[in-house]
Amino acid sequence: INEVAKKHGKVMLVTEESIEASFTLGLAGRIQRDNFKYLDAPVSIVGAIDTPAIPLNSTLEAALLPNADKVKVALEELIQKGDALVRAANENGGKDNIAVVLVKPFEDEVEE
Repeated sequence: INEVAKKHGKVMLVTEESIEASFTLGLAGRIQRDNFKYLDAPVSIVGAIDTPAIPLNSTLEAALLPNADKVKVALEELIQKGDALVRAANENGGKDNIAVVLVKPFEDEVEE
């Protein structure tokens, strides 16, 4: 993940788990700490809304969990945030992509 963060300059973590007090939040902290000088924007996390359980109602479940629309909005915000920071620093370094990492906390794999 560190190599990807250095290459792209922006990282978004996507997970179905709640964002608060989660594995993904810890992972974001480590990525931010280890790659601070290479990142153009803070690490972004798209995850489930913080609730005690996933609802059985399909409409509520869709509202709770991340989906393509939520990821799209978060990507647009991350691009704008990163571009603003790059313009302020007046350097780009050729990094114009975002590394989107799908986090599966109970598996050994991380997908880019």
